[in-house]
Amino acid sequence: MVATLTRDPDAARAYVADAFGVAGELPSYRRSLDREGFAGPADTVVAGDEAELDKEVRRFADAGATEFQLCPVGPPAERARTVAFFAELARAQRRA
Repeated sequence: MVATLTRDPDAARAYVADAFGVAGELPSYRRSLDREGFAGPADTVVAGDEAELDKEVRRFADAGATEFQLCPVGPPAERARTVAFFAELARAQRRA
């Protein structure tokens, strides 16, 4: 999951489009993006505040996902906050 805890989701998506956009041209990844209706890698980004990230993680879990691989993006402070947030979500899940 490409994710960032941020006040500027559009900037996060722009970064992913710039840094990973070429991946959308790989045939195997392109098929996956097309199957999900995504124009490119930027459409796969989960970005926003704590409530938005929690909502998206729950949506994935409700769809049957049992494991998440986090790829935090953005400035160092946002990446650190994102990792800490997801670590707390994981701890809370283990306690539940």
